[in-house]
Amino acid sequence: MMHDQPEYLENIYHEGLYLIDEPILQTTIQSVANEEIKVNTSKDNPIKYLGANEKGAVFIVSDPSHDFLNPKDHGFLMKIVESGLRMSKFDIAIANAANQPFDRIIDEVHGKCFVGFNIPELDSLASGMKYIVQEIHEKKILSADSLSDIEGDVDKKRAFWNALQVMFDIQKQKS
Repeated sequence: MMHDQPEYLENIYHEGLYLIDEPILQTTIQSVANEEIKVNTSKDNPIKYLGANEKGAVFIVSDPSHDFLNPKDHGFLMKIVESGLRMSKFDIAIANAANQPFDRIIDEVHGKCFVGFNIPELDSLASGMKYIVQEIHEKKILSADSLSDIEGDVDKKRAFWNALQVMFDIQKQKS
């Protein structure tokens, strides 16, 4: 049977389709608008995220009206990821805390760095301090305002970028 032989999939799908654990659940294989979704195969309400998460950089949003996040915020975040962090959509994970429990995202999505945008639970973990990188249980966390607030405010952009440089150990270029 074809579904028992996942190697055939790489010849059919060319846009980031990932198979996780065996047995493969039919609902775990998805592709949305040329973006990849990686889903763990736990039988009870699996955690879903956008991206391949190859570098353990997890971005947590809260957007109840979208599976992950709206196109404008997604574009802004990807601009930061690609231009600033020099990562790709394959390096990160974008999880939506409006559609799944925050504590499960933190516990079940593999990550070294977690960035939350207007996430009250992450604000609480970070002691209410935004734009300050903290380490909790060997994970770096960063609490920030919503993506739309950051995009529309130069001071928040600057604070966010400075925090990302610390979190991802990016050397500042001398001008």
